[in-house]
Amino acid sequence: MNPSNQLLLKASIAELSTLRHTPAGIAAINLVLEHRSELHSETAHLGSATARHSQPSPPRQVHLVMKAVAFGALAEQAAVLSMAVQGSDLQSKAISYQFSGFLAHVRGGKGVVFHLQTIDSLPDAA
Repeated sequence: MNPSNQLLLKASIAELSTLRHTPAGIAAINLVLEHRSELHSETAHLGSATARHSQPSPPRQVHLVMKAVAFGALAEQAAVLSMAVQGSDLQSKAISYQFSGFLAHVRGGKGVVFHLQTIDSLPDAA
């Protein structure tokens, strides 16, 4: 397997489905992840290659919402995360996690889904 399709994303869980089982009996759960960040680039180069002028560029706001899926023990771990915030809005908690995995086509549709391989808690930034 070519390891070039790997994604590492710091995000919060915006939506989490109920734990289900595939026809083969494997636990599965669907998630919607939300990432927000601000990118600072040092300079932006304007003009042609022969006459370049550099000037500071403003920070760029990044907002991403992505579908994700977890299977097996990881799906059960995600369901436990759901219970940890049960009774409250997931977005209001805004707990960040680090997700790793790979991207694949959505089954029977357009777009991509993030297939999770790990979910790690991150320390609060507050």
